[in-house]
Amino acid sequence: MTQLSPGQDQKPTDWGRVFVKLMMDLNMSYESVLERTFPQIGALLESSVVGGNDEEDNEPEEEHSVMDGQAFAALFAGFN
Repeated sequence: MTQLSPGQDQKPTDWGRVFVKLMMDLNMSYESVLERTFPQIGALLESSVVGGNDEEDNEPEEEHSVMDGQAFAALFAGFN
């Protein structure tokens, strides 16, 4: 999905990977992907939301105690 100057080879786009990436990372439906233009798809794929940083850790800065977990669960006690 990049623009190349004349004479440069470009490998074909793997649309399966494009669809899976958009559907999994952005929670888009198959139909909503089909409604997008090529520039829109390119922008979505290049965005930090989709690309992400695989090296970035999603670990909490500090550990949570059992009491923290119980307090969090208690917030949902009234929902059925």
